[in-house]
Amino acid sequence: MVRKSLPYLSRKEPESKVEIKDQISKKTTLEEQEFVKNGVVKEKEKEKRASITYCITYILSCITKHSPQYRILMVGRILGGIATSLLFSAFESWLVAEHNKRGFEQQWLSITFSKAIFLGNGLVSILVGLFGNLLVGSLAMGPIAPFDAASIFLANGMAIIISSWTKNYGDSSERKDLMTQFRGAVVAIASGSISASD
Repeated sequence: MVRKSLPYLSRKEPESKVEIKDQISKKTTLEEQEFVKNGVVKEKEKEKRASITYCITYILSCITKHSPQYRILMVGRILGGIATSLLFSAFESWLVAEHNKRGFEQQWLSITFSKAIFLGNGLVSILVGLFGNLLVGSLAMGPIAPFDAASIFLANGMAIIISSWTKNYGDSSERKDLMTQFRGAVVAIASGSISASD
């Protein structure tokens, strides 16, 4: 069964269009994760810029939810997929590089990640879901209100990143030239696409 998102259901779109949007979003996320994981975007944008790019890309994705046009909604799904890929790489990459740059103990990093999994992926996700339900249900702000609220939080997060994060460039011993990273990303995407279709 395909999970249908509320903004699309509220517009009474045909089920096939909703399924196509969900598939494009998942496909974009998978391909972009391989691209980012292999360092092409990370090397080009660096960690701070990649995190800012995440915020901007996801804000744009949220804005597209206001449009009734199918093409614009599809662009929003693609932007959301790209943003998700950056979410799972840019912030962690910045944290590891900053941790190493400041010479903190390595065990602190694993403690930070385990707290992030519990608090960020667990507790905060539940609270955000309840807040979104409050906006849509109790406050009757409409099905797109959670996306508008997310845009506000993302803009605030981006302001914090811009004003307080220092630039870091990761571990220079692991750097490869851009073409080598690009070739690696293309191979990873191709092999991921083949295995996903089997």
